[in-house]
Amino acid sequence: WAHQELDAGRPVDEIIREVVEGHECWAVIGIAASVALEAMHASDTVLPVATCQRLWHVDFARMIQESQPEIDPFGLNVNQRLSGDKAAALSYLKERKSRFREVRNLAAVFALHADDDLRERFKSTLAAFPDELPYSFEEERASEDRTQSLLESARIWAGWGDAENYKIRDHLEEPAAKIIEYQAPEALLETVQDRLATNTLGLQDHSVMVWATKSLEAGAIQPSINLATALAHVRSRETAGLFDAVAEAEFVAQQSAISATAALVVRLGGVGKDDTDWAWNVLNRVETMAEPEGLWAGSNNPWHPGLHLVGALCHDLRQETLRNGCAERLLRLALHPHDQVAASAFAALLSLHDRDHCLAWAAAGLASDLFITHAAEIDDAGTRDTSENEAARDTALNTALTRYASRQIEPLTALPPAWVQAPPRHRFRTGRRHEEPVWREPDVYFNYHIAERIVRAFPVEAWCTSTEFRPLFLSYLDQLTVWTASKLAPDWCDEDDRRHGRDSAYLYHWPMQFADLIARSAPCLPSDTVINRYLKPFSEAPNDAGLAIIADFAETTTCRHVYDAETVSDGTIELLVHCLDRLLSDRVFDPQSYRAGEVHGFELPRLIKSLFFVSVAIASGATRFANGDWTDLPRVMPLINKLVRRAGWAPLVMDTFLTLCERAGAAYPIDAFADQAATALRALEESRASWTGLMHPARLASMVQTLADANYPLTTDQSRRLLIVLDGLIDLGDRRSAALEQSEAFRNTQSSRSHSENR
Repeated sequence: WAHQELDAGRPVDEIIREVVEGHECWAVIGIAASVALEAMHASDTVLPVATCQRLWHVDFARMIQESQPEIDPFGLNVNQRLSGDKAAALSYLKERKSRFREVRNLAAVFALHADDDLRERFKSTLAAFPDELPYSFEEERASEDRTQSLLESARIWAGWGDAENYKIRDHLEEPAAKIIEYQAPEALLETVQDRLATNTLGLQDHSVMVWATKSLEAGAIQPSINLATALAHVRSRETAGLFDAVAEAEFVAQQSAISATAALVVRLGGVGKDDTDWAWNVLNRVETMAEPEGLWAGSNNPWHPGLHLVGALCHDLRQETLRNGCAERLLRLALHPHDQVAASAFAALLSLHDRDHCLAWAAAGLASDLFITHAAEIDDAGTRDTSENEAARDTALNTALTRYASRQIEPLTALPPAWVQAPPRHRFRTGRRHEEPVWREPDVYFNYHIAERIVRAFPVEAWCTSTEFRPLFLSYLDQLTVWTASKLAPDWCDEDDRRHGRDSAYLYHWPMQFADLIARSAPCLPSDTVINRYLKPFSEAPNDAGLAIIADFAETTTCRHVYDAETVSDGTIELLVHCLDRLLSDRVFDPQSYRAGEVHGFELPRLIKSLFFVSVAIASGATRFANGDWTDLPRVMPLINKLVRRAGWAPLVMDTFLTLCERAGAAYPIDAFADQAATALRALEESRASWTGLMHPARLASMVQTLADANYPLTTDQSRRLLIVLDGLIDLGDRRSAALEQSEAFRNTQSSRSHSENR
């Protein structure tokens, strides 16, 4: 609002006064500062903002954050979930110049102002900065380091208010413009100068690192930095022992800037004749880098130099003339101690299926070997012995190298059982001693934590369309199905185990990745094969054990084969019908059951959203539905019709159905809506569910009005059908529906059971 008022020509001082006046929270000063910075305005009103030393520190940190790419460390996607006015406001504010300025930029405006009194007050206030340090806590006064840090900044800034320290000269390229330079009255302390030089190099490293990374992602040199300049910088920063080990956080930019630039030279070429040799020399040193001791292998490090080596090797393997040993080096990187580098190496190897299918299959075989983990042995002192697993990993690598060298195509490694029986335990029941079987995970087990990171890179579509690889991959998919089904719903569990939750196993992200494998394979297989071999073991599992797989499969299928597909195949519809049947068979959709219609948990709501095709709100690159184009809605209407008619009385189902209707708007077929809504309202009367306190009646009435207006004038049949819906809503106490019955669209139509007769 404040910035829009500024654009409308309202005075800066007036806007700031209205924003700040009456507030005690100093966050509003941020708004005031942004308005002043947008206009680069100096006045009595802005003076207290521009001379707040605490704000100088805080706004400097804010400006640094503004210049960084938007990141989402917790995966909440908050900004992406904004819509309407909020999304428009965010987009508007992103373009404001004030985002990339800081309050210190106002110093020159005040110091060189024509108003002598304003200029002197600004100068005297800044000169007093060293005497009024902005401590945040009382305890900081006792900290010598904190005091020294604040004092250094205050002494540097104290001269910014003196006009004598500014020099004005002509701009050589733009005669009408002037260049204002600040010259400090005193030389900086030697320690400050050293720190400034170090920080400058660090910032340059970071800039080159980001530039090289973006250039690698785009496949072209980004214009922000010249390649020759970047090469000159990184080659000057290279030292003999720099790549002995992965650096700590403060030096990661230096390593990554050099390795990323080297990878860029390998991919796009250098500017000198020896640049390519230099680049490979750097990457060869990266290959032997040691990981820091005690670092968790699964830690996130997007700047790891090993990732740049993987990219360079993958690029080289796609060239006509290959360097010797690149494939073998990439296979060895698949066993890298850092999980992120290892997963990247597997993704690169598997992506080369179109170039070298034997290499990709060797990588898949290596992956299937690494999925099998040997449990560590723990002695009495608590020491873990993982030597057996390390030996198995080395053997797997040697096997993969041998298979690739001989171009062998072997089946993927068979999976161990999900459970093994241990010695029975003795329990007393009803006064007697019983032997109770014990089932546990085997010592050599399928490690789904490793698998879920790698199987997503499997070239499933290529394998399923290949006569050579299709039977081998489907055989492995069969084994994954048996293992996952057995893990989620063990056949050794009895009713007592299920009642006490002893049959459940939480597999983290594995169900999602496994369901994605099935969904990707589905277009290449008959739908009945997919249903019988890969879906029924989960849709028919007891106690909702396989519901996560069905929900993940439906979600993935709608994204891949409905939203993004060129056409929606009959097979896709048949698979979603099977998922719908599993949904409707749930006891919660029995109208007379205890707590009928009360949908809880995570899987059922996700399944309902997928089957209503509203699981993705906005995806402009989609082919249908998620991109706002609902012209293909009749193609999936049988699914929607069945779900609404059978379970539309359930509050969550109706809520999701209304979301679909609201997104489709006038594109939703009016006849289908009238029948579906009327059926759901009749079913609500016969069930134990209730819509009390919900907005469902009002939203239904709003949808009736939308469709009536969009299809005006209505046919007599359409008008009567919608009147039946309105009658049902009036019975639920919705006043808007009563008003709608008197609107132009319905005034001359008599419903089969008019409300006036009912009264």
